[in-house]
Amino acid sequence: MTLKIKRRTRWYNVFYNIKIKLNGEKVSELEDHKEVEINMPEDNMELETDQFATLSNKISVSDGDHVLITSRRIMTFAHLLGLSILMIASSIFLYMTNYHRSYMLGQENFFIPYLILIPLILFTLIVGMKPNKVEVVSKSTYDSTK
Repeated sequence: MTLKIKRRTRWYNVFYNIKIKLNGEKVSELEDHKEVEINMPEDNMELETDQFATLSNKISVSDGDHVLITSRRIMTFAHLLGLSILMIASSIFLYMTNYHRSYMLGQENFFIPYLILIPLILFTLIVGMKPNKVEVVSKSTYDSTK
């Protein structure tokens, strides 16, 4: 009894391997744009993935299934938004640092620029809980995915 799994995640997920779990036990790891074939001890099992302390959705798999792991579209938006906020916060931080050094002499207050990072952290925590989507697809869809 075998199960074929293909990973097609986006650019921000390439640095971390995905751990594949069947019925809660790790059976394999998968790099970006790779495929793996797993021998299943039972016919019907529950599959989920774990990547850098975030879990995916759980799905039921059986012998001969083709599973595709992709990134959720909201995560692309979340990462781009996060990078934008980080760039803006860095600019404000540099401006505030230079402002305090020039005009306030000795009263450096670095707390204000860090307030801008709070929405970034909250947004990442809320959206980043399940970055990957795991689904059983047809053989033709599985084969056509590059």
